[in-house]
Amino acid sequence: MAFKSYRHWPVRWKIMTIPVLSFIVILFGVELFILPFVEQQLMEQRRNAVKQSVEVAYGILEDRAKLAKDGKLAIEDAQNQTIETIRTLRYNGKEYFWINDLGKPVPKMIMHPTVPSLDGKVLDDSKFNKATSMQEGLDGPVMKLDNKNLFVSFNEAVGKSGQGLVTYE
Repeated sequence: MAFKSYRHWPVRWKIMTIPVLSFIVILFGVELFILPFVEQQLMEQRRNAVKQSVEVAYGILEDRAKLAKDGKLAIEDAQNQTIETIRTLRYNGKEYFWINDLGKPVPKMIMHPTVPSLDGKVLDDSKFNKATSMQEGLDGPVMKLDNKNLFVSFNEAVGKSGQGLVTYE
C-alpha cells in the first residue's frame, strides 16, 4: 500500500490530524521547556527560603558569640544557649537545624534536634551516604555526587567560601 499525499486523505483523517499533531507539539513543549523552567523556579524559591532560615540561625550564633566576646556571658554558657536555641528552631513546619563540627575526614555531631542519640558521634555510618549534589558557595558549579556522606559533603561545600548547598535524599 502506497502512502497517499495529504490532499488525497479522507476529510475525517485531515480533521483528526490537526488536534493530534497539536497535542503532540504541546506535550513536547511542556516536557522540554515549561517543566524544566518551573522546576528551576521552584528550586530557586526553596533555596532562598532555606538561605533566609539559615541566616536567622546564624544571627543567633553571632549574637551569643558577641556576648561571650564582650564578657557578658561565659563561653560555655554562650555555646549551650546557642545549641538549645537552635535545637528548637523549625522552618516550613518540620524542617530543622543541626550542628556538626568541621572535623576531617568525617565530622562529629554536636547537636541533632530529632535524633539526640547522634550527639557527640562521628558521622561515618554508611546510612549517611545520601548526598546527590554539592555547590561550593552560592555561585559555584553544581557537582553531582554519587551518594556521598552528606555531612562530609556539607563540610566540603562550605570549606572554601563559608557557604554552600548540598542536596540529598
